[in-house]
Amino acid sequence: LLKTTKKLPIVVFFHGGGFAVGSALSQLYFRHFRLLAEAWGMEAHVVSPEYRLAPEYPFPHAVYDSYDVFQWLASPESHGVLPPDVADRENIVVAGDSAGGNLTLVLGSLLKDNLRADLAPASPEMQSLKIKALGLFYPAVMLAKPVKSMLENTNGVILKPWQMKWFDMAYLGNGDTKDLKRTDRRVCALNNSLDGLPPVVIASAGKDPLRDESFVLEQCLKSAGIDVVHFTAKSSPHGFLGFGWDKDGKETRDKAFAELVARSRA
Repeated sequence: LLKTTKKLPIVVFFHGGGFAVGSALSQLYFRHFRLLAEAWGMEAHVVSPEYRLAPEYPFPHAVYDSYDVFQWLASPESHGVLPPDVADRENIVVAGDSAGGNLTLVLGSLLKDNLRADLAPASPEMQSLKIKALGLFYPAVMLAKPVKSMLENTNGVILKPWQMKWFDMAYLGNGDTKDLKRTDRRVCALNNSLDGLPPVVIASAGKDPLRDESFVLEQCLKSAGIDVVHFTAKSSPHGFLGFGWDKDGKETRDKAFAELVARSRA
């Protein structure tokens, strides 16, 4: 968070990790946050919350914790950290990578429908927040059926099939309840209408098992009339935001960041 006298946008970033690992306090994500701040010319407040992780805290704990961030932003309790005169609550960009991308889209869907994490109507204070854009970096869309890229990229550098199965089980559990949860809009935002979402920027990875989920999402957003831009780092694996050596990933990241900045300043 910046010390400033200017009213600056707020960028909320949710970390990835299959809903089961990862931390906003890690060195890896600290680098992400620095790059985000630099994309805004060091003129944005970057907020990256922690959320409870599976399997100890399975779905919907991550959704509840992520929603609480926005409740906090809308409440006077946040003014001591982000005073209204320097933090623009009508200029919020929400982004995340992998599982954090899922939470970003789910939260964007709940907020545009004025719903809480438990799907009850949101408090009137939530109307003070305006989401200008969503940034989804190789998101886990959580489609019910496997996509082709999951068969093409079985030897991923970062994400392998056995890991995906474990993350899925840790977050959603097993048996009939797992199938029921898959129909929940808080697991997959495509289970609900996408109408009314803010502009969406997607950055996918060509060598990622999740790659084709981003293309399915892109088509669904376009069908709903949502302003969507999709960049693909064709030679990059899942997790390229953290790879300083990946030229293709870096270029894709910079393009996506630039689009988010442009939406924020529009």
